[in-house]
Amino acid sequence: MAFSVSGGTVFTILLISRLLESSMLNAEVKEGEILPPTIQRLMKGYNKYLRPFFDNGPVTVGMSLDIASIDTISEINMDYTATIFLRQRWTDERLVFEGNKSLSLDGRLVELLWVPDTFIVDSKKSFLHDITVENRLIRIFPNGTILYALRITTTVACNMDLTKYPMDKQTCTLQLES
Repeated sequence: MAFSVSGGTVFTILLISRLLESSMLNAEVKEGEILPPTIQRLMKGYNKYLRPFFDNGPVTVGMSLDIASIDTISEINMDYTATIFLRQRWTDERLVFEGNKSLSLDGRLVELLWVPDTFIVDSKKSFLHDITVENRLIRIFPNGTILYALRITTTVACNMDLTKYPMDKQTCTLQLES
């Protein structure tokens, strides 16, 4: 197999390569401008794919959940739809910093951090609210404790026994697991 490359093609490839390199440098500068210096220092060498205390046992995650609304209950589909506020708290020793004030971060920066793999057990469909921005909060405390809060609307399966309808009583659960 033989390749024939003209001088114009090589020049075009070099020009495209330089433009891409330049735009990547500009993206890094812009990203650096968004992140405060404290966060830049914390993120240096941080690996979001490794959980905290990787060598020292499990991560303890505290959790609280508030049900904002139960929007619909469907006997036909055997499910219900609810909007919930989910808050999780854990400690990541890699994020300890000097100071006495917590850092509140834009919810988009959650992509830079390790977060628990929490899911709703019998969820048929769910979505995170994102009007006008994603409804997520990340707060990092000086001791490395992270507070992660988000608003979710979910439709969850609920097997109902309707044999005694209309004198029945139904119990629907909302289970979270990791």
